[in-house]
Amino acid sequence: MLNRRLIGEFTHDAGVGASLDLPDTLPMDYVNVLRVADGFITKDRRFRLFGTHQIGQLPSVYEWNQSPWRNCYGHLMTDVFIVAEDIFGDQYGYDLGHGNAGQFIKVLCEGAERVALAPNSLGEFLVQKVLVESPTAYDYDLALRAAERGLMHRDTEHLAFELPLIANGEYSETNLQIESPALHLSILGQLSSQIADKEEGTPIRRFGS
Repeated sequence: MLNRRLIGEFTHDAGVGASLDLPDTLPMDYVNVLRVADGFITKDRRFRLFGTHQIGQLPSVYEWNQSPWRNCYGHLMTDVFIVAEDIFGDQYGYDLGHGNAGQFIKVLCEGAERVALAPNSLGEFLVQKVLVESPTAYDYDLALRAAERGLMHRDTEHLAFELPLIANGEYSETNLQIESPALHLSILGQLSSQIADKEEGTPIRRFGS
């Protein structure tokens, strides 16, 4: 069972079922979670699950998967259906590509590397790694250090590295700032697309229009 004490704003719809307009290859695991909580933002605002309806500023899963920022990643986001994200902008969802259909993954927003997650179940992952006192799905300690510095984000804002890690930025709370998801992911998508086929260390001249 999901730990509702750690969930902030959420909806509950026991009638969520297979009639939803979702990809045919999407595992029922996601639908089963929706039957308990049809989208939520944790009380600490550091993890968000997209449901079938918009919740405040949190878009629906349909809106999120059609967001313009995805175009900035190009082929790096092909066959990925996103269902959640964390405070640092890393995305969680399913790889629906040939041979990987249904694999539960984390897509690192910097570089768009796909990482297979264990357990390979959204529900179990939430229970074991997100809805606990000290989450391990993302760098909880770094998020705490950022808060101690006064970086207080709103429900759907990201903590973004001011100088991205893929541009040799420092992995530190002193290199973090608050950004909107659209700006954060659009910039990282452009950077990630530029370096996708380049050798490590290749200089980046510019990005954007």
